[in-house]
Amino acid sequence: MDKNHDVAAVVSIHGGIQKLRVVMQIHNIMCNIPMLARIYSCAVVGLEGVIVEVEVDTTQGFPGMDLVGLPDAAVKESAARVQTAIRNAGLPYPRERIVVNLAPASVRKEGPAYDLPIALGIVMMGAV
Repeated sequence: MDKNHDVAAVVSIHGGIQKLRVVMQIHNIMCNIPMLARIYSCAVVGLEGVIVEVEVDTTQGFPGMDLVGLPDAAVKESAARVQTAIRNAGLPYPRERIVVNLAPASVRKEGPAYDLPIALGIVMMGAV
């Protein structure tokens, strides 16, 4: 299997996390690579929309979150909002270093619109 392929999973309302967990585990076993969660979002630049790829990865190190890719102050504050939302939903929050890459880096990311994609990426990483 190609190491660069993406795994697509349709998460239904009933048992969605379990289905996602199984798909992610199969992907890890077949590819034998560390998992990287990719979620697509959108940034508004003037009157145009630009696709933003939100990549979430966990590494060893002091627990915390690093946001890279030209985020503004509101996006940087999403770390606390996302952590609180995931814990209040009763889902496990990783005790590792979380790195969130917002690509392309040339586009300024503004506002709290990236909270949901970041949270989904973290939940996906915790499902493995």
